[in-house]
Amino acid sequence: MHWADGFLASKGVPIPAMVDGLEANIAEVRQIALSRVSEVLTTGKSPEAAMADAQKAAEELAARV
Repeated sequence: MHWADGFLASKGVPIPAMVDGLEANIAEVRQIALSRVSEVLTTGKSPEAAMADAQKAAEELAARV
């Protein structure tokens, strides 16, 4: 796994700010992002496409709450 060294060397970075209105939904926002990162790592999806999907899902969540 070519990405493992970078992952293991990284330090957890908290989300410094949340989009207004999503503060109460931080768990859902994290799940959206982590699901898309998982797609990159397990299915070979491009990071650009995965993050575009995450952005769209987060915007849809913001519209619902």
